[in-house]
Amino acid sequence: RDRDVTGVQTCALPISAFLLFATCFTANSQSSSPAYVMATFVKTDRGKANQYLDVIKKANSKVWEARVKSGELNYFELYSVNRMRTNPQDEYDFVAVMASHSLKPMMDPAKTAKEILKDLMPAMDDHTLDLTQSEIPSLRVVYKQEVLKLLDIVEGEGTKFFEISYMRSAPGKTPAYENLEKNVFKTLHAERKSQGAITAWAFWQLVYPASGIRDYDYVTVNGINDWDKFINSDYGDIYKKVFPSRDINKLTAQTQAARTIVKTEVWKRELRVSADGK
Repeated sequence: RDRDVTGVQTCALPISAFLLFATCFTANSQSSSPAYVMATFVKTDRGKANQYLDVIKKANSKVWEARVKSGELNYFELYSVNRMRTNPQDEYDFVAVMASHSLKPMMDPAKTAKEILKDLMPAMDDHTLDLTQSEIPSLRVVYKQEVLKLLDIVEGEGTKFFEISYMRSAPGKTPAYENLEKNVFKTLHAERKSQGAITAWAFWQLVYPASGIRDYDYVTVNGINDWDKFINSDYGDIYKKVFPSRDINKLTAQTQAARTIVKTEVWKRELRVSADGK
C-alpha cells in the first residue's frame, strides 16, 4: 500500500523511512519532544524545484495541518538542501520531515492524502482529487527514506538553517561515542548557544533501515541563524570555559577514535507545520 502523503511516500517500503530532522527544536522540554522523525529525501526534476516547493507550501500543507491537528504528528517540516555539501554526488535537493512520538502514524497513517483532502473539500470530485495528487509525482522522485530516534537535545526556536553532520561510530566504540555527545559536546553546544553561535543542537540515532554496511549511524544537528558567529566560534575557548581542568587535546583524540564524520550538509527550513504555529 503506497500512501502518498503530500509528496512523501510512506509504507511503500516495510518500515524504511529520516530527519533531521531534523529537528524538534521548538519543543518545550525533552519529554515533550518527538521520539522519532521520518525523513524523505527528494530529488526534483531539472528546473522544477520552485514548482515543487510552491505545490507543497500552497496546496499540500493543508494535509499536514490536518495530520498535526489530529494529533497524529507533532510537526511536519520541509527543507531545501544547499549544494554546499561534502558529498555532491547525493542526488536529493529537498528533505521532508515528519515527527511523532510513535512510528505508527508515520508508517501507517490513518488516512491517505486524498482522503484528508476529501474531508477538507467534500464538494471536490474524485477525478479532481486524483489530478491534484498526481502533480507531485510528476515533479520529483523519492531518493531514500530513513527513521531516526532522538537521543539528546539543546532546545531552541526560530532557526532558519541547519548544519547536518552524518557520523559513523567506530567498531566497539558506540557507547564511548554516545557518552561524548551526551556528556561533553552537549555541554559545549549549550555554551555555544548562549554565546549566539548556534540556536540549538540535537543528537539523533539512525534506527531504520538497519544495515551493517550503511554509511552512518548517527546525525548531529546545529541550528544556525548567524553564520558569522557560527563560523568564528572558538571551540578551544569554549572548552576552557566549560571544562577548565580538562585537556582539549585528549578530547580530540577520544573523539577521533570514537567516530568519523562521513559528510556534512546545510539545510534551509522552507516550511513548518506545527500545532503551536511556530
